Amino acid sequence: MCGEVEIGAAWNRKAISTGKEFVSMSIAAPEFGDRTLYANLGRMPGTKETKEFAIIWNPSS
Repeated sequence: MCGEVEIGAAWNRKAISTGKEFVSMSIAAPEFGDRTLYANLGRMPGTKETKEFAIIWNPSS
């Protein structure tokens, strides 16, 4: 939410291949034009720290 405007959503998911949990997100804002940003949030690779996460997204060209 941005103020009273919903700009995105997130869903808990589980990877089929590994069974690891991650969060799938979509975000849209006027600054993106008519595009929506799709990204995944998961544990930071290579660390055992439980509070480190990484956002993985593929920007469109």
